[in-house]
Amino acid sequence: MGQLVQGVFLLGCKMSIHETAQIYGVIDPRDRLIHYVGSAIDALVRLDGHLSDGEDTSKTRWIAELKALGLRPKITILATVPIADRFKEEYKWIYLGKVSGWPLT
Repeated sequence: MGQLVQGVFLLGCKMSIHETAQIYGVIDPRDRLIHYVGSAIDALVRLDGHLSDGEDTSKTRWIAELKALGLRPKITILATVPIADRFKEEYKWIYLGKVSGWPLT
């Protein structure tokens, strides 16, 4: 017999709604360097979340500074990875950025 998953009946197949995640870098348009690395199913949607984030962190202060100058950060996809490896890969890219001298927030 099949399995009911979120209202969809699956017949003997393994299925994931999201099989991959994106590791992304957020770029400061002033120096064109990556200042933040993250992971998401959809990096563009996640960037919008960063732009409206109300918390007080180094990342949000940096984004607020850009907004005050009339600028918007850019985004680049660093890797597309299996969803199961999402966080491991994100941490790998953060490490690579730090050792490469990226000014990460």
